[in-house]
Amino acid sequence: MDGMEKSRRSLSALGLPEWDLGELPDSDKRFPDGTRERVRRAAIGLSVLRRHYPEATASPGPMRA
Repeated sequence: MDGMEKSRRSLSALGLPEWDLGELPDSDKRFPDGTRERVRRAAIGLSVLRRHYPEATASPGPMRA
């Protein structure tokens, strides 16, 4: 039995999934505006906003205040 098989059996014994949860199918659920995912950022200061704004605006999703 290899290391991966041992890990899977250990997880199963604990009642946990034996596989990578990234393999699960996508959900059909959406937020009211139609988006599937949200990224929340804590309130930040102006200097931090100036530093990260270019990266945030390059992201594919919308940016909401």
